[in-house]
Amino acid sequence: MAGNTPMKLDRSWQLKSIEALEKRGYGDPTTAPTPLVRKCLEYVKLPVGELSVEQLRLLIGQEIGLSYLIPLALTVLETNIVAEGDMYPSDLLKNVTVVNASFWKNTPEQYARLVALMKKGKRRLGQYELKVSIPDISNPSPPKNS
Repeated sequence: MAGNTPMKLDRSWQLKSIEALEKRGYGDPTTAPTPLVRKCLEYVKLPVGELSVEQLRLLIGQEIGLSYLIPLALTVLETNIVAEGDMYPSDLLKNVTVVNASFWKNTPEQYARLVALMKKGKRRLGQYELKVSIPDISNPSPPKNS
């Protein structure tokens, strides 16, 4: 999927769900074993362009749909580096920065966006005493969801 990034698609991709974009079903939320899994199974059925910061945070934290969700999250963060879901200021950024390094290595244009926004937002992050760092992509491990 890394080769099929949203940057190469027209804007209509944001009207589609992760399930539609990835051409796969994730399952029935009503049979999910945990509340976290239920939420993820619900969110992958929503149009990606309509996902909230919290929904992006949660799905990115589970490394679901990264090729589509990371560009959206970076756009949110470029506007507000401390954008928050339901946890704390910059929880979206935190989840973005802990994505497996192999994702960043395979998407250098997204990595460059992340590095640039973190450099630009360094002072703002410091105001909150937040501990987030640019991912090291020099020795990535295999992604969680192969």
